[in-house]
Amino acid sequence: YITENNNGDIVVSDDRAVVVTSRTGKYRFSYTGPTSEYDLLPRGICTDAFSNILVCDALNYTIHMIDKDGQFLSYLLTMESPGLTNHPWSLSYDINTHLLFVGSWNEVLFAYRYINRNIHLTCKNYFYL
Repeated sequence: YITENNNGDIVVSDDRAVVVTSRTGKYRFSYTGPTSEYDLLPRGICTDAFSNILVCDALNYTIHMIDKDGQFLSYLLTMESPGLTNHPWSLSYDINTHLLFVGSWNEVLFAYRYINRNIHLTCKNYFYL
């Protein structure tokens, strides 16, 4: 599985890790799970509006959220999450609706929203003389 992050990084998953390289091909990091004792079976990957990397873990039936530098942030979804059945296998993030689409091993597609789509930014006016 392969995707490109907003910062230009190339994100790839194989049978053991998520590997990230810069747009020029320079190795940045590998992610093998939240702890060194963790066994990860990465499958589908995607990135969100904040350049977080989302990865399906088909072995532990979870979806991990890591930041753009490979630090584990949280389990975004687990088997206790509504609708998540069987192995989460594929992911797609819609930048317009902020929906995360999760395809499972049993060919069921679920949509989740974890980012508020009405994000309000604070803007200050500066005057220069």
